[in-house]
Amino acid sequence: EGFQYVSGTNIGQCLVLAGNDDGRGGVWLARFNAGGRIVWERETPSVIGYSVASGKGGNIYTGRSTPVTYWQHYFYPGPAPWGDFAVTQFDSAGNSRWERTFGSFRHEQLISVVSTIDGGVIIVGGVRQRPTQIIRLDSDGNKLWERSIGLFVYGAATMLADGNVAAVSLRQDGSVAVWFLSSVGDLLSEQVIRPATEKTTDQPYWKFQLAPDPRDRTAVYVLSYIGRRSPFANRPQIIRLHQDQGISWTVELDRDCDTQFAVFPNSEIVATCPLRDRVGLYRISASGTAAAHSLTLPLCHTILGSEQGLYPRAYPTVASASELWVFGQGLSSSSRRTCQWLAKFSLEGFAKR
Repeated sequence: EGFQYVSGTNIGQCLVLAGNDDGRGGVWLARFNAGGRIVWERETPSVIGYSVASGKGGNIYTGRSTPVTYWQHYFYPGPAPWGDFAVTQFDSAGNSRWERTFGSFRHEQLISVVSTIDGGVIIVGGVRQRPTQIIRLDSDGNKLWERSIGLFVYGAATMLADGNVAAVSLRQDGSVAVWFLSSVGDLLSEQVIRPATEKTTDQPYWKFQLAPDPRDRTAVYVLSYIGRRSPFANRPQIIRLHQDQGISWTVELDRDCDTQFAVFPNSEIVATCPLRDRVGLYRISASGTAAAHSLTLPLCHTILGSEQGLYPRAYPTVASASELWVFGQGLSSSSRRTCQWLAKFSLEGFAKR
């Protein structure tokens, strides 16, 4: 329908909306129309929110981690400020339909929610140094199945066109693998996409993203990269992976940045690379050929390595067969305050809409 949904976290008393009047912050959800104007906003009390997904029937899902209780922290002490993870379903008008919470008092963290072809949702989360949890719910919030894979270090999942599921995570030996699961959660195949690396004392930074290939129901695109404490210490890789045949091609970007990508109906990929005062864009063809572009952003400048510890972000999503949404955050070059921006670009020369 041309709408765009943005979800994030409000810290402290930055913003108070319906559903949260205690000023503690929470998960913020907004719906933008095709012209970039806010249609409605909602907020749900939480510690932190990571993900939003829209799907069949107008269902909208947000994922969040809930605050810990006194007893959770007492019996399971640790550095994480969250308790369980939860997913909420909204209708297209922003009305909350239901919420489900998962966890077992171990500082669970939700990483992402992914809509399914039947209107349901897949949840990815877990506890550090424990297996990644993949949970599938139907559109009414009933759990269909749950599976554990690999080791929880920011895993990701996606649904394929045939109803099967692909999930990526770190394995116990330090390698990275993609698990292909059936629509009922049974293992179909396991493909290693990155060999084990030497473990260091400075805690490597891992990040993953998955998306299906629109023209091949048994293939996915995988983003993976490894850094140190900063997400800019290693160059990202985007891989095309087949369920049975393995890796088709690998593209390594020529810059170190916090990359995200979007896949268009013709299987072309656009990856974003937020830089100091602009966003680098990479167009990758279905055959794995890459071309670099650069966009200047007058709305606010993203500044690397700020004293607030804020890294620039730029999240792309497909607006149409020829247009791209990009949502980003950074620091204002004038006020040094956090700023967010939403822009729409044409794929023809990346002209800003």
